[in-house]
Amino acid sequence: MAETSQTEFLSTSPVDVTSIWSTHQVTSISPIGVPCNTATGYTYDTSMNICYKAVVTSRDYTSAKEQCVSDSAHLLLIDSVDVYGWAVNLMDAYGIQRIYFQAERVDQYSPFLDDEGNNLTYFNWNPGEPDVTGNYLRTDGTTRLMETSSGNSEYSYICQIY
Repeated sequence: MAETSQTEFLSTSPVDVTSIWSTHQVTSISPIGVPCNTATGYTYDTSMNICYKAVVTSRDYTSAKEQCVSDSAHLLLIDSVDVYGWAVNLMDAYGIQRIYFQAERVDQYSPFLDDEGNNLTYFNWNPGEPDVTGNYLRTDGTTRLMETSSGNSEYSYICQIY
């Protein structure tokens, strides 16, 4: 069995890894110093400065989050209209109808928080949202607007390394 090694590139610009041997695990460093592990399926989007992996496989919220964490990543943090639009375009490119993204609250009276415990401030709600029954967030399958979720249904998701 061939030995695998990890190679880190310290660069202030995107790194072309196409010529690296397939036996190496490639980690490139984005301009903001975020490692983007292309060998595990992550892609660095230079226009958004996001290292991501779109996952078409459907999982419930907790399993989706755990899968991202196993990659040393998070569910996508949608914190602006730009990231929201980018996510919708990515969903279209992958044929994804709904995604879970990073947001949790304790109950209907508490704010939605990111993984660091910060209050989320950007929302693009579907009419009638936020519903009081869901403590997680997802996109609607038709409008792609944000809505609350129980987290029990299985949807696709996007992992983000930051």
